[in-house]
This record gives sequence, C-alpha cells and structure tokens, in this order.
Amino acid sequence: MAAREDVQFRLLGPVQVRVGDIIVPLGGRHPQAIMASLIARAGTSLSVADLVAAAWGDDPPRTAPTQARNRVSELRSALRAAGAPDLITSTAGGYLLTAPPGSRDVDVFDTHVTRANVLVRQGGWHDAAYHLRQALSLRRGAALAGLGEGWLGALARALTERCDAAYEELIHCELELGRHDVVIAELDPFLAAHPWRERAVGMLMTALHRTGRQRDALLAYDRLRSRLAEDLGIDPGRELTRLRDELLRVASPAPVAAPQPFAAVKAPAIRQLPAPLADFVGRAEEVAAIRATVAERLAAGAAPVVAVSGLPGVGKTSLALAVLHTLAGELDAGHLFADLRGHAEPRQPRLILHGFLRTLGVEPDALPQDLDEASALYRSMLAERRLLVLLDNAADVAQLAPLLPGPECPVIVTSRRRLIDLDGAAFVQLEPWSEREALLMLERLSGSFRTEADRRAAVAIAGYCGYLPLATRISGTRAMASPSGLQAVAAQLVDASRRLDRLTSPERGVRMSLSSGYAALSPDEQRLLRRLAIVTTDTFPEWVAAEVFGSEDGPHRLAALVESSFVTAQGADALGQQRFRLHDLVRTFAADRARDEEPGAALRDLLDRVARAWQCLAEEADMALYYADAFARPPKSGHVAPIDVHRRDPRTWFAIECTSILDMVERCAEAGIAEWQWKLIYNVEGYLRMEARTAEVRSRGRRALEAVQETGDAEGIASISMSIAFAALLEDDLQAASDDIGRALGLAGQLDDRWLLAEIYTVAAHIYNGLADTAAELTALEHATEHYLAVGDMAEAGVKLTALGDIAARTGDATAAGGYYVRGVGLLRTADASLPLAHGLRRMARFHRDRGNWPEAIGAYAECLSLVERERDPVGELVVRSELAVTLANAGQLADARLHAHQALGLAEQVSLPQYAGYAHFAQAVVHARGHDYGSANRELEGCVDALRANPTFLLEAQIEYGGVLAALGERERAAVVFGEASDLAGKLENSRLEQAARDGMAAATAPLGFRAARSAVPRADDGEIS
Repeated sequence: MAAREDVQFRLLGPVQVRVGDIIVPLGGRHPQAIMASLIARAGTSLSVADLVAAAWGDDPPRTAPTQARNRVSELRSALRAAGAPDLITSTAGGYLLTAPPGSRDVDVFDTHVTRANVLVRQGGWHDAAYHLRQALSLRRGAALAGLGEGWLGALARALTERCDAAYEELIHCELELGRHDVVIAELDPFLAAHPWRERAVGMLMTALHRTGRQRDALLAYDRLRSRLAEDLGIDPGRELTRLRDELLRVASPAPVAAPQPFAAVKAPAIRQLPAPLADFVGRAEEVAAIRATVAERLAAGAAPVVAVSGLPGVGKTSLALAVLHTLAGELDAGHLFADLRGHAEPRQPRLILHGFLRTLGVEPDALPQDLDEASALYRSMLAERRLLVLLDNAADVAQLAPLLPGPECPVIVTSRRRLIDLDGAAFVQLEPWSEREALLMLERLSGSFRTEADRRAAVAIAGYCGYLPLATRISGTRAMASPSGLQAVAAQLVDASRRLDRLTSPERGVRMSLSSGYAALSPDEQRLLRRLAIVTTDTFPEWVAAEVFGSEDGPHRLAALVESSFVTAQGADALGQQRFRLHDLVRTFAADRARDEEPGAALRDLLDRVARAWQCLAEEADMALYYADAFARPPKSGHVAPIDVHRRDPRTWFAIECTSILDMVERCAEAGIAEWQWKLIYNVEGYLRMEARTAEVRSRGRRALEAVQETGDAEGIASISMSIAFAALLEDDLQAASDDIGRALGLAGQLDDRWLLAEIYTVAAHIYNGLADTAAELTALEHATEHYLAVGDMAEAGVKLTALGDIAARTGDATAAGGYYVRGVGLLRTADASLPLAHGLRRMARFHRDRGNWPEAIGAYAECLSLVERERDPVGELVVRSELAVTLANAGQLADARLHAHQALGLAEQVSLPQYAGYAHFAQAVVHARGHDYGSANRELEGCVDALRANPTFLLEAQIEYGGVLAALGERERAAVVFGEASDLAGKLENSRLEQAARDGMAAATAPLGFRAARSAVPRADDGEIS
C-alpha cells in the first residue's frame, strides 16, 4: 500500500491522480469530472446531485445518479488497485475525498504564491521569484482540460486566472531584479495569448523603457489601445495611461539598480563551514521554509535563528550546510561553524567562543575568561558584520545561549533534542526521507537502475532502511562496491535481526549513531524505549507508555523520548488519542538493547501485562459493537481498561488499533504465551468479519488453535474453533466449518461458560443451515436460546427466536413463525442492541415479504437498513439492500428497486465474499426480470447461481427465479430442469412454500398449451398471498 505522501491530486492541467509513479486510470469525461469535483472540494461531502451536476451539467439523463454512483465505485477500485484505498469514503450525504496534506497541486501552488507575496512585500524579490517559479512549474497545460462546463468550467477559469496572476507577479520580480531582457522575452508570447492584460503591458513598457527602447514602449501602449477600442470599445485604464504619459515626459531611461535579496554588509573572508554534500537530495520544503524564515526575520530586524531537530542519521547537518552555503552566496557572507558535541561530552561554550573570537581577530591574550564577557564581545564584534553561524549537535539551550549573535547574523542550530526553550527560534523537525528521495539517493550512489530487478531491490533497500538518510547512504555505498550491486545489498538486509550490523561502514554506522544518543538518555528513558520496542511495531497510543513503564509517570517519560527524537509524535487519531511511533531501525536497536540488558522473565512479564491490557480493551470493544451497553456481558479479562474511547466508538477504535492487536498476537506467539494469542484473536474476530477479512481470521486462528491445543485449555480450543468455523462458513468452506464447529461442540460438556456455549450453538446453527440439516439447526438454535435466556442476554435470545421463526416459516407453520418474530423483535428492542435488532428485523421483513405483505416488509427493511448503515456494516448493508431491491421489484416499485440493487452491487465490490456478492447480482436479476428484460436477468443469474451454493436458502430463491426467466425466454426444457433441482433442494430444506413454488414453475414450463412465466420465489404484487 502506498504511503499517503505518495498520492498526488492534480487539477492544474488535465485532471490526474498519481500514486507514486502510477497514473491512476480515471476513464472518460464523466468519471474525470466526478474525480475533479471530489478533489476540488476535498474534505467536504458531495451529494450525488453535486456529482451529477459536475459530470452532466444542467440536463442530466434519468440514469445519471446511478451512473454517478457506479463511476465513484470504479474510481475507488482504480485507487485501490494503485495502492491507495479508502481515499473516497461514503457519507450520509454522498461521498468524500480525503486528500493528505500537500497532495493537491492547487494547495502546493497556493502555498508557494502566499510565501512569494510575503517576500514581495518585504522586497525579497529573488526568493519570491523562486517560489513563483515553483508554483508555476505545477502547470501541465490548461487547468481541468476538457472539463469546461458547469461549475467545473468556472473553477477551470479561476485556476487559469490564478496561474496568470502568478506569472505576472513573477515578471514583476524579474523586473525589480533588473532582468529587463528576460522580462521582454517572457512577455512577448504571454501577451500574444493574453492581449488585454494591462498589468503585463505596463511591465513590458517599463522593461522596454529601461533598456532604451522608448519608441517600442509607446508602441506597446498604442497596440493595446487600438485592440481595446476595436474589440471592446473602451480605453486603457488610468494606471497604464499615467505610465504612458510619464514615458512621454522622460527623454531617456534613468538607470535602475536591481535590489539585492538582503541588504548586507560585506563580510570578512571567514569560511568555516564544511563543504556541502555534492549529492544532497530532497528536502525542498524544509529548505524553502528555512530560507523564508531567514528572509522574513532579517527584513524585520528579528533574530534569524532556526533550530533543526531529528533522529540520529536523519540528515540535520546536511540540510543546514545546504541552506547556509546557498545563503552565503546570496548574502556574500562568511560563516562560522562549531560542533558542540551535545550527544557525547558537550563542549564548554566559553571554549567555543574563544575559537570564534580568535577567528574574528582577537589576540589570544585578550580573550575574556568570563563566559558572559566573552559572549558580549562576540556579539559586539558581529554587530557590524553579517556572518552565517552553524551550531551543530547542540546539547541544550544552556550551552547555546552564549553562542547566539545579534539579529544581523542568521543561525542554524542542529540537535537531536527539540530545543523548545530556545526563545524566538523557528523550529524544523526533520523526518526521514520520502521513498522517492531515498530512491534518488540510491540511484545516484549506485548508478542508474539498469533493470527492473535493480529498481525492486532499491525499493526494498529504502524500506529496510526506513528511509533514514544515513542508512540509505551506507547501503548505496555498499551497493556501489559490490559486484552484485543493489540486489546483493537488498538480500543482506532482509534479516531484521542482523540489519543494523549490515548498516555499518568503516567510519560510521546506524548502531553507532543511535548508541551515542541512547547514552544521553536517563535510565528511566532508556528503560521505556527498550520496552516500547518489545511491545510495539506500529503507532501506539499514550496509555501504552504508562502500561509499559508500570506507573503514571510513563507519559512524562514518553514526552522526553519525543523531545530527544527517539519517538515520533504522530498527532491525534480519529478518536482524539495522541499517537506515537518508533522508527523501524530505532525499534530494532532498542529491542536488541532490551534483550541484552533485561532478564528474559522480565520481558515475558512485560508482554503478559501489555497483552492483558489489549485483551481487556478488545473484549469490551467487541461487546460494544453489538450492545448499546458494553457491559451486557461481564468482561473476563479481570483488568481495568486504561481508556474508555473504545466503548464510545468501538468500530473506529478497532479500525485504528487492529494492527497493534494483531501484532501483539504475533509477539505472544513468538514468546509462547498461548492464552493471549487465542483470546486476542477471539475478541478481534467480530471486527475482522465485519471488514470481510475472514481469510485472516482463519489463518491467524489456526495458529492460535495449534498453540492452545498444546496447553489443553478446553475454553480456548472451543472458542477459537468456533471463530474459525464461522469464518470458514463465510468463505463457503462448509466441510472445514463443520469440522471446526464439531471440535467446539465436542468440548461443550467441559465448559461452564453459558455465554460461550450459546455462541457455539449459534454458529453451529448457521453451519447446519448451510448443510440443509434443518433438524440439527433447530436443535442448535433451541440450545442457544436456552443459554442466552439463562444469562439474561435478551438481545441474542431475541435473534435466536427470530431464527426459529425462519425455520417455522420454512416448514409451513406461519402462525408459529409470526409468534417467534414478534417475541424476538420485542426482546431486541428492549435490549437496545443495534446489530442484533437489525438481524431480527431482516428476518421479520423476509417473513412479510414471502406472504406478500409489502408495506410491512418494506418498513421492516427500511428500519433494518438504517441500523446497518449507522453501524457501518458493509456486509449487512449489502444483504439488506439486495433483499429490499427484490421486495420492491416484486411490489412493482421498480425505480426504487433499481436504486438499491445498484448500491448493493457497489458494496459487492468492497466485500470479497462470493455468496453475498452473488446475492447482489441475484437482486439485479430480479429487477431486470420484473422490467421484462429477461436477457439481462439471465446473464446475471448464470453468473451468480454457483456463488450462492454455500447458502441453500439464497440458492433456492435464485434457482426458482432462474427457472422463471428461462421459461420466459422460451427455454422450457432447461427451465423444467432448474425447477426440478429447486424442488429437490426445497424438500431437503423442508421449505414447503418454496417447494410448492418450484413445482408450480415446473408445471407451467412443461404445460402443453401456452406458457405463463412461473412465479418467482417470492410473490409479486399481483400474485396474492402464497401460503
């Protein structure tokens, strides 16, 4: 999956989306218009009507809303295929695009233009021109090319005007810098395309005048005046006319001196900075920010001090040297340099000052021995000079303060710690390179990538190095020296346990660099860093630090690690939790230290403690997914939850923390802690199922089962067997599901937990339904209901009662079925449990649908749909929309039926579960058939029947519908075969109603006289009730 910073949305030309080096295919004009709308209003929910207006204008076709939804689905698929899923999300009002910061070219353009405008006001023409060129380099042709209608057309015109205005401002800067020949050459083609832009004509007249071309300057005015008069019937504006009059009064141009970027006193020839790296790459944003800060502060007479902090090896000094050498040339300034050795034995500031003063001409015997006096003399000697100062590897503000000169001299300070107490400084927190920057460095060091294998190896190396510049440089150098090049280095870095040993050269190494910083930490900070490396692999919330540290002081120590750049603060997540992360190489380094410095028993206890906390949270969140009251079932963990946000929004909490939970499962597996391995899987399984990640449940659950079987823990074996059995059922693997649930049922006599027994019998009932074993399904449901009622779980008892209603309905006992449904839904409403209530309402809706009670069925489906949408359950929404589409179609409400069927198909693209996707296609087929489009219905049914075989009830409905469609197409023999298969299946399911429907269809298909299309599996509006 691509990193979010690799996604680029481009409007300054034909609309384009790039993910890394991949240009995402957007399709024709309509999907391009929809994508352009989402990009233009990123972060804002756009309704389907908004998208229709953007794509089709004021006269859309009747099917435009459906087409718009389909185009959004196609765009999502294209983004997902390119490695950038979840950027377009559904909202209550429509759709929303999330654009990562800096990903839209219009935002980058505006940032550069805004910085340029500030610099223009301050007279910083040179830097302003740089930013304007950067902004204009983003243009790739006409803005939104090909999308010139409606509000997108207005946006295209506005973007074009912003680009033209920026170009004029760039010409203004060039004019102020005295580059008159450049201005003339640039404006000639610009005015040919934009003949009425008076500001541009004025700048051309000024440039011509200043180069002695007085007559040409006046001719430029005359050309504009004639054009305006002929085309628009107006005269040039007052400002341009005033300029013409001034030129007429001036016989020859006055000499104009180009202003300098900074007013500077020529510095003495002091050149102490080390040479910049010849292969310095990237950091364009940081360079621009530092240069802009220096320019702004020099212009304002404020101290231009910039503090750059970051992880060891992240390239702080390289960045500082690159910026200062550039400034030295522009300011014609000398420079001072000192390595303060803050990460080892910090140098005394008095000795550093003595070195600076000697460089400035102070005789050794005149050097003040008092620190304050030496600092005062240093500032006095720099008061009339402009020198650039680099103070590298600072320890703290106390060391730095005496070394800061006055406001005339720009200073860059580098430090591993964030020097938050350095008053008046601008701060730059330097992060590792982007993948693109790391690959550029590897290419420069190792030579061009000669083969695709070289490029793949380079991508792997950059990832193994965590994009850390020091590690990447070492790897590139090793590749240059190796006969096998990049591929050999990539192979050496695969083993994470030996990676730091490989990232070493004779003069430097990542481990050496990290060790010096680690030594500067306090013992408590070292211990927290070591232990975080043992229990985290991804971002983590603040409570983990408290759990790891063993006291409430953990967050305070964590803040110290952030200040020292060993831990990166990632900001707040969607639930407001502050999140943190260890760089991959830091984690490897700290984990090695933990294994060297702490007893194995202590690390095992640490894992046990943190896993217990995750288990507590996962268990409570899992219950909250299904219950309004998260404690309807008493938690088993025996641990006090360290937070409570997981109960307020369990779905979002799982989405954020699922990776961390599964990583903890792997840590426990490596350590041989089977208890938390199976319990964590058991409690995250419900969320993974919601996200259609059933394959992951099975693979991880199988490993947990093997571990717990070695311990003989009956509860663990039964619990995890049940989880993987349900996942196997959802993947249509009925044999595996039967085997796994059989293992759990075989342990029922050893289990005292009635909650667990109820869940096991519930899953067993689903599997028996798939196997068409109605008697076993009925028994399992009765056991489940008994156990749920015994423990007071009215929600689950209600669900099971509605399931018993299904069985009664299938076997023809409508009275008993109705009673089960009413009792079950009543319990569910009392329990206030959204998803269980949705299950019960769906069953009641099907009951009314099958009896032709259309208003009752549609009302129950509508309430059910609102519940699954609110709970963000895509599988549930797919099924409900499919069944509602079938119901509406059979009730004669085809327009609404089409809408829900199309939405179900869109959801099917997100859900990789064949039987549910098959049911969405079945719903589409029913809609086609009721509209008498039997050919389309036939194609849908041919593609979905096999996918529905894992769910006999779904399959039976599809077979009866298929038979009717074949008969309508005149294929009566095939229809009779299909109806016969359906009749046999209905008999096995003991579904008397559908068995009769199948027989009726067969009779109609084989009737000797005429043909009447067989009735579908459910009645239509004109069928009347089927009993």
